[in-house]
Amino acid sequence: MEKIKSDREKYADFCIARYENKKSPRVSKKTRLERLMREFDLITRYPDITSVSITGSTITIRTKDIYTKRGGYNFGLYDIKISKSPTKSKIRLLSRRTTNLQHHNVSHYGVACFGNMRSTVAKLARQYEFAPLILLLIEYLKTPN
Repeated sequence: MEKIKSDREKYADFCIARYENKKSPRVSKKTRLERLMREFDLITRYPDITSVSITGSTITIRTKDIYTKRGGYNFGLYDIKISKSPTKSKIRLLSRRTTNLQHHNVSHYGVACFGNMRSTVAKLARQYEFAPLILLLIEYLKTPN
């Protein structure tokens, strides 16, 4: 009988590729998995996140209402979807319409215009550094320019 994996274990499996191409001192697979599960715990404790789930090659982060830092406008709830593939990652910021406001840097299809953040977002996604990427994306939603 196959063991059902917890979300923490799924996250660790999802991110383990981070270590495959790095030239770093040998670290046991168990230690890597423990680090990634602690990272998952940190993500789930972030106050703007309600849940984190992994399905296949996509991680979905559900947020609480996103309020702008200036003016306190409510953009509503978001699903941040990060899909990874061997050649590229795809990021979608999908609004779960709870307000009439639309984030002006995110299309109705969830495609974001990251402007000068594009290279940072791409680098974090390419390196499977999902914890800082997720926090950066939430701050991006809170700070429309």
